[in-house]
Amino acid sequence: MSDPLTRRYRLLLLAYPSEYRERRGDELLGTVLDDASPEQRWPSGREAASIVAQGLRARLGAARCRTPGAVWSEGLQMGALLLLGLAVAGPVGDLFRGAGWSVRTGIAVLLALAGIVATLRARWIVALALTAACLTVFTLDRWLPWSLGTAVVALAVLAVRFRSARRARSAEWLLVAPVTVAVQHMPDLVALPVGVAVIAGFVFVCLVGVALDPRIPIAGAWLLVAIALDNTAGFRLYDDTPGSDTRFVVHPAPVSYVLLSMVAVLFLAGYVRSRQLTRL
Repeated sequence: MSDPLTRRYRLLLLAYPSEYRERRGDELLGTVLDDASPEQRWPSGREAASIVAQGLRARLGAARCRTPGAVWSEGLQMGALLLLGLAVAGPVGDLFRGAGWSVRTGIAVLLALAGIVATLRARWIVALALTAACLTVFTLDRWLPWSLGTAVVALAVLAVRFRSARRARSAEWLLVAPVTVAVQHMPDLVALPVGVAVIAGFVFVCLVGVALDPRIPIAGAWLLVAIALDNTAGFRLYDDTPGSDTRFVVHPAPVSYVLLSMVAVLFLAGYVRSRQLTRL
């Protein structure tokens, strides 16, 4: 057996977390080398894809989800984290662009950050209370961030339906911020072809991700729900006159129906895949 093949297999095995490689790395390497032919120099494409996919599943912790309930509870938790990150990303982006914060905005951001920590620690009731308080503060400024409203619903489902499913996340999940900074601009783009392409690409990534982890499309669907609602209802100016009063209006944009269709597809993909995995 050639050394180059061994090195290439070792490179593929880096997809697995380090602790997993320490425990079973030699065993996995031995298995794939035993199955290789003497003259083989490269792993086959299918084998390489399988190794990387299984490694990423191990990194994501998807193998621990043995029941549909576990898949949905953790998908909801991921979705809530992304939604709270989205709510924080907007004001933080405004701050970096030179826009100041009001006292209420500062309080709301602190509440949202505390909600993220509580969600990471799987403290559903605390996270729900903090997120609801944050939503209230933003609404007092006549601004209805649907990311927070959707997060309240997700956390309420966790608190009522999955109270016993409490798996804390590591601090690495705080890296949702870069993702949500990009996602926050989707509502501004959806009226343009490029915006539709961005969201379609997001849905495509979620659907591809279902092969690795059924929680991915579930979390992605919650994000799209918030974006659809942003384009459906909220506080709007009476007219285009600067300084005019605002009112709450419901005026669905055509793209909202497309987004809700995508949400249904993602939820269905997560449901079907979660059922399949529990039969394995």
